[in-house]
Amino acid sequence: MNPRQATLSSSSILRLLPRTALCAIINVVSRTVIVMCSYLGFVVGANAACPLLYCLIDLDFAAGSYSGCAAFNSCIKFSRSTAKWARWQDGHYSAFEAQQPAITDLGILVEPRSTNFVRYSRDLTNSVWQKDNIAAARRSVGADNAVDSATTPVATKPDGIISQAIAFPKGPGSLSLFLRRRHGTGRVSISYDGGASFMPCALTREFQRFSTASDVMENPNVAIRLEAEGDSIDVDFVQLEGQRIVTSPILTEAGAPVIRDADSLSLFGNAVGPLNSGTFSFVMEGGGAAPRSSSKRPAEIMGGQTASFFILPTSSKLVMTHHGRIKQDLDTLLGSGISSLLAQGSMAKHFKFAASSSDGMGVSLVADGGAVRRHAVGYGAGHGDWRLGGVDGLYSGFLTRLTIWNSKLDDRTLQSLTKVDIPAAEITDTDLTWTNLSVREKVVINGASYEVQSGIRKEPVTNTYPVQISSGGNYLKFHLFANNSWTMDSSDPIEGSERVELAGNLLGSSARFVSHDVDSIWVADSFYIEEGDPITTDWVTLGQIHDRVDRAGVGPVLGFSLRSGEYLAVDAAGVGNIGKYPIARGIWYNRVFSVKFDQSGEGYIKVWINGDKIADYHGNTGNAQTKYYYWKFGIYRSHAPEYIAVRYANMRIGSGSLSTLIAAPDPIPTHFCGEDRPC
Repeated sequence: MNPRQATLSSSSILRLLPRTALCAIINVVSRTVIVMCSYLGFVVGANAACPLLYCLIDLDFAAGSYSGCAAFNSCIKFSRSTAKWARWQDGHYSAFEAQQPAITDLGILVEPRSTNFVRYSRDLTNSVWQKDNIAAARRSVGADNAVDSATTPVATKPDGIISQAIAFPKGPGSLSLFLRRRHGTGRVSISYDGGASFMPCALTREFQRFSTASDVMENPNVAIRLEAEGDSIDVDFVQLEGQRIVTSPILTEAGAPVIRDADSLSLFGNAVGPLNSGTFSFVMEGGGAAPRSSSKRPAEIMGGQTASFFILPTSSKLVMTHHGRIKQDLDTLLGSGISSLLAQGSMAKHFKFAASSSDGMGVSLVADGGAVRRHAVGYGAGHGDWRLGGVDGLYSGFLTRLTIWNSKLDDRTLQSLTKVDIPAAEITDTDLTWTNLSVREKVVINGASYEVQSGIRKEPVTNTYPVQISSGGNYLKFHLFANNSWTMDSSDPIEGSERVELAGNLLGSSARFVSHDVDSIWVADSFYIEEGDPITTDWVTLGQIHDRVDRAGVGPVLGFSLRSGEYLAVDAAGVGNIGKYPIARGIWYNRVFSVKFDQSGEGYIKVWINGDKIADYHGNTGNAQTKYYYWKFGIYRSHAPEYIAVRYANMRIGSGSLSTLIAAPDPIPTHFCGEDRPC
């Protein structure tokens, strides 16, 4: 059979070929594409077993198919010195022995080394677990479908608590565990500090994994609380790790801590040849264990110790390739593809990114079907070892598929191969009677004047305005869509920010306090973060007291930020964190705080959430150069692809005391409480 030649793009020529033909692009020179075709089911000059555009290698981990390789270990060197557990699509977990890759129908789970400091992680009947007003029996089917493996605590009196004190060095940590409800409807909460702060968990009849984390833990006390007498739950795989990232379950029995080794993967044999040749294309697909969660790199493929070429997502939202020959980086955003739904702030549940190189046609990089970043110079040959996944210990998730070509695919084809399914953002409460507020629009709430700060007038796909307010002004809903940068914000994908806020800096507003010393500011409100796509940014500010110095503001002198979607941090300028409180989505929280700004050391900041005092700072507060302070609230975050909505109720601000609202907050009407959730 003779090859046919045509001066068309590869994507164009593939569209022109008969559907019964099997054709492979084997060379690309300038604008000439050489294609070999077979009408008999065999391809000359390409790997006939590779299904996707006649690639050379197609490692489909989720399907257990390794085209171009005789088996998994024919193309990948793998090591892990300990056993581990991995999840399947239906939600159950199974164990994998040491040196056995953890491959399920989700792909291959690649994780860093981690340690579980909890003893008897599945058997909470053991005496290391202290039981107060609780009885426990090990009689339930576990997260791995094994009988009599999970523990069932039953509250024998109100506020039953089961807990374990843990020896743990000072530093970041994360608590995770599997919970499901057996009987009752009372609140169930978890804590890593012995109950000083509890995080409520919305349980169902199926196992869910709940987690909370802190930047600083020291000798924590893990606790589970059942508030209602007679309630019972199932608990499995309780885990406390020495980093904020939650990894797969680590079984502990008599002894703890127990270490799970890192997964190490590198390419060799047929798989590594094209990558070292300097003329290649590849597509990597996968998803984090908690999809696109903050601080987790989506994946990485790295070549050589000299970093002459590598693909390295430097955060959960950016893919970067370093070009050693020209000493430059190319980068592209994850979750910013060509789907129109991304404009409204929807996000991909998984990722795909691709790169290609040829000395004759340069280099290309693309992620999630988005814009292609290009450079005229290719990477060159001889990069050495190519490694996958957690090379630096930061990746924690599934790699679903890796496909490699021994030619450079054109940019349009790379875009097509990296398209991801983008779900529509769910806009709730559309049946309520709202008044829409647009950019720079002014509104009065309980006597205080505010102005809308937002980059968009309304979102074009859903016709949703950034701020909506109820009749009477007591209830508001803020919608933050992707790429909604206010005019004063940077649009840089890493350093920039997005916001939709109401700012009380208007002249004469009772939310504005003149002078650098202010004796009394009181604020009270309720807020509710809607359930939705995972939060992929490390901080989401839900209120801040800002200052004004001449024509510019120094920044927030007091801020309330949701950190990694897990807890509300209270931060004061010049001091840092002064308090925190675990936050769950889909639940109303009542907030009251009192501030005195004073630079002589007589200032204070006091904060209560749901009646609990979480901050009580005394000392220097505020800024000596400030002309005035003002309160602003809504949603303010670093760039992220997901839509998020936050509701506020009963916003009050002034100089007079609001202390009566600490224990008796203003009521919230039922229809503002959320779907099937009590206030």
